Amino acid sequence: AKELEFARSVQLSSLTQEFDLSPAVDLYAQTVPAKEVGGDFYDTFLLDDKHLVVLMADVSGKGIPAAMFMMRARTFIKGIAQTHLPINEVLTQANARLCQNNAAELFITAWMAFVDLTNGSVEFVNAGHNPPILKREGEFSYLQTKRNLVLAAMDGYQYKSGSFVMQPGDELFLYTDGVTEAINIDEALYGEERLLNFMKEKNHDIGAKDLCEALMQDVNDYAGEGVEQFDDITMLSMKLLKLIY
Repeated sequence: AKELEFARSVQLSSLTQEFDLSPAVDLYAQTVPAKEVGGDFYDTFLLDDKHLVVLMADVSGKGIPAAMFMMRARTFIKGIAQTHLPINEVLTQANARLCQNNAAELFITAWMAFVDLTNGSVEFVNAGHNPPILKREGEFSYLQTKRNLVLAAMDGYQYKSGSFVMQPGDELFLYTDGVTEAINIDEALYGEERLLNFMKEKNHDIGAKDLCEALMQDVNDYAGEGVEQFDDITMLSMKLLKLIY
């Protein structure tokens, strides 16, 4: 038990804890593993002072195997991204590496984006992950796009990217299925509709940290006491405050 608690501490401390990356954005992310360690992970970092990376990912399975694969995947993806390759090539190369020596046949859903803070353009790849919620002109909606294959499922797969543009005041919200698939005592799912309604009703220009903490509380309230957390829960909020030049 002590070793697992130490492993949990090591894993959580490896994730980004510093979100004051740029005056152009308000950022926050958090994760709550269902077990001592988990397979969800997020990342956010600057490629340079004008280009931001955000990543949300979920490894299949739970516990120690998923946690070990998660650490491997995060290292690969960040390392390749820092070579300044196009985002589709970043995940194509990460996928090739993750397919190697994957005897446990684990896979990863991921949503990753490069954000240009000078003009608000966002280049992204969805590798089989839940659609993010995008706030534009004050309206919230799911960003429904064609999904690529999950990572670590097929060597040689070529990932394709998409794009959209954010304006100051717009917001991007990423999450794992631990949010939408949280259950209550009647085994009813929290669901995508409730998540979208929460964003519409609760997000009245509150900060990214307050938003994530309020959603976590809403998920816990929905589940109620005595209902065991079934899956890791992870979320990331990014609000574009201004453009930089």
